[in-house]
Amino acid sequence: MRRYKIVGVLGAISCAILTFQNCGGELAPLSSAVELQNLYDSQSIIDSSLLPNLLSADSISYWEKNSVISFEKTPLFAEASSVILALDSTQTGNIYSLNSGTNLEDAQITFNNGVVRASHVTDLSNYSYLEASVPVNPAGKFLIAAAFGNGAKEITLLINGLNQQATVNTVGTPLAYSYLSKNRVLPTNKQGLFELAIYDKALSGSELNVLSRYIAKSAQVSSVAFDPSLVDTGGGSGVASPTLGFLAAKSVIDRNCLECHGSGSPNGTFADLSQDQFIRKGLISPKNLAGSKMYSRLTGVSVGPGPGNMPLGKAALSDPDKTVIATWINSIQ
Repeated sequence: MRRYKIVGVLGAISCAILTFQNCGGELAPLSSAVELQNLYDSQSIIDSSLLPNLLSADSISYWEKNSVISFEKTPLFAEASSVILALDSTQTGNIYSLNSGTNLEDAQITFNNGVVRASHVTDLSNYSYLEASVPVNPAGKFLIAAAFGNGAKEITLLINGLNQQATVNTVGTPLAYSYLSKNRVLPTNKQGLFELAIYDKALSGSELNVLSRYIAKSAQVSSVAFDPSLVDTGGGSGVASPTLGFLAAKSVIDRNCLECHGSGSPNGTFADLSQDQFIRKGLISPKNLAGSKMYSRLTGVSVGPGPGNMPLGKAALSDPDKTVIATWINSIQ
C-alpha cells in the first residue's frame, strides 16, 4: 500500500499553555523565564524528532478532517491502536470504537456528562477502562488522544494534551487485544467532530502529545498543552515515553542512517526502533561506548564485520552529533 504523507506546520507555544504570563508589563522572575526556556527546548526537540515520522508513518490507518477522509487503510489488522479526536460537547455517547465484531470493541471511547471513558472491551461482562473529566471550555471544543496496547490494562489517555494518570479499572477478565480484522465505528452525525486520526499501533505518551498539539492547531482547539510529565520516563516500547536523550540521538540517526537503513532495508532497519530495540538488537550497550557497535561505526572505529566508518558515501558525523550519540548511550539506566 502506498505510504500517505500528511504535511503541516506546528505553531509556537502560547503563554497560556505553559502557564507562564507577563501581565501588566511586569517582568517575570528569572526562574520562571528559565523554566519557560527549558519547556520550549524540550518541546522543540520532541516535535522535530517525532512529528515528521508520525505524519508519514506506515502505521497511520485513517485520517479525517471536517468529514473529508484523506486516508483509509483497509482491511485493518492490528494488535494495538491509537486515536486522536478533536470534537465538541455535542458529540456524546459512543464517539469512537475499533471492533472485531459485535460486543468485541477492542478500543472504545465514550463521552457522557463531561466524562471521557477509554475502554478495552472483550465483551459486555469483561472490559477495562480509564476515565477522566473534561475541563470546561467556553468554546466547547476539546481534544482526546488515547493509546490501547495489546494488554487489556494498557490504556493511555490524554485530554487537551495532558496525561490522565487515573487508575485503569477492570470488570471481569478482559482478554488481550485480538488480531482480527477491525471495523472503525464513528458517530453518524459528525457536525461536532472536527478531526480524527487513527494509528494501528500504541503510540507513546510523547507521540500522543505531539499529535494532540498538531491536530489542535489544525482544528482550532485552544488550550491543548505540552505536558512535561511525558518526557524522560523511560524510552522503551509500547506506551512508555522516550527520553530527550534518545529523541536527540534518534534525530541524528534518522538524518544520517535511514538512507541505507530505512524500513525494509536488507541492511537492517533503524526506522521506528525504540531505545529498548536498539539495545536488544545489539546496536548499543548502555553506558558502554566501546561495546556499542553503532557508536563505534559512526565514529570510525571498526567493530565486527563490515565497514568501520559510517555513514557510507556521506560526510562523517560532526563532533556535536557524535557527542549526542555518546551522551544518550551513557545516560541509559
